[in-house]
Amino acid sequence: MSVFRIAVYDKNRVFQCQIGAPESLEVTVRHNLVSTLKMTVPLGHDRLPELMADGARLKVSFKDE
Repeated sequence: MSVFRIAVYDKNRVFQCQIGAPESLEVTVRHNLVSTLKMTVPLGHDRLPELMADGARLKVSFKDE
């Protein structure tokens, strides 16, 4: 089980799906600023359309925080 939980939301902030076990995940946390995330998934990933949708947003939790 991963310590990360990745939720995908649409441009209206409506939950769409969760991403499990990306190939790679690189996070830069910036307190009181916008943090950044670089994630790699296979081209054949089932949730690729949700990830590539206009205005898609991710929420990443680490150990439920």
